[in-house]
Amino acid sequence: MSATSPLSTEKMPANPVPRGTRPGSRYPPYQVKDGDTWDTVARKYSVAVSTLLTHNFATTDPREINWYLREYVGCNVATTDRLNWCFSSSARPGQIYVPALGTRNPAAPVPSPPPSPVDPGDEESQSWLATSLGGWELYEGVGGSLVGFAFRNLSNEKTFYYAGLRVGVGFSFDPVEKIEKVKEILQGIGQALSFWKLKNPNWSKVTVYQPFSANRIDGCEIDCRAYTLQTGAPSTVQNNSYEQVTIVDTGLVHIGESIGSVNFGGTSWWGIPEFSGQLSVGILIRIW
Repeated sequence: MSATSPLSTEKMPANPVPRGTRPGSRYPPYQVKDGDTWDTVARKYSVAVSTLLTHNFATTDPREINWYLREYVGCNVATTDRLNWCFSSSARPGQIYVPALGTRNPAAPVPSPPPSPVDPGDEESQSWLATSLGGWELYEGVGGSLVGFAFRNLSNEKTFYYAGLRVGVGFSFDPVEKIEKVKEILQGIGQALSFWKLKNPNWSKVTVYQPFSANRIDGCEIDCRAYTLQTGAPSTVQNNSYEQVTIVDTGLVHIGESIGSVNFGGTSWWGIPEFSGQLSVGILIRIW
């Protein structure tokens, strides 16, 4: 309906803003027309409705806005309940002001997906224990052997199992071709059978030269030095074995750099008298 008289819901501001173009406005002013609303104009220029209102009238009070619409914009069409003025093509001068680009609302940030849980195998730590699971009769070649190891990350209390494919000094041996086949065999046998020795493991502290994760040492080289000393007589002093395993990073970033080492020791009550030593190199393969 058309009207020129004030609405009952109007209120004159205590200090009305000056008439005319508002500082920081786009040019030319926006000419209102039939069907326009504060919301449609705000969306057209990507500004918030509250920003558009305060830019024009320095208020968001509906009663004061009604007063400005009649007095400044020249609105003459009211809602059917005569509570508010509407935009229309008949309004004179019928202009409102849109903030310049610098006052536009920034684009809403795209919500990022929740972070994936960290794979326990990727969690680096400086606190590790290891145990030797002994040799397995799964792969034997001239100078080559397969030895089982378990490493426990004390930071997350997870245990990871590895096979060490090793070759002694003086033999040419490429274990890489055997890796996938070995994994299939070990995974097929199952943890309960392959790692029965873990019921009473003899854990040794790993000397860590730099923090590492279970996945990082998968595929690393290992240098092994070992000796066995047996007198034959019952003794915990002279009937013993010793093995040192050093993990060497063969990646492109730290190539040839030692990651850590661990010493395994054991004693026997009785053994055939002997003294022997061993040097071997190989590759460490994570099984699971």
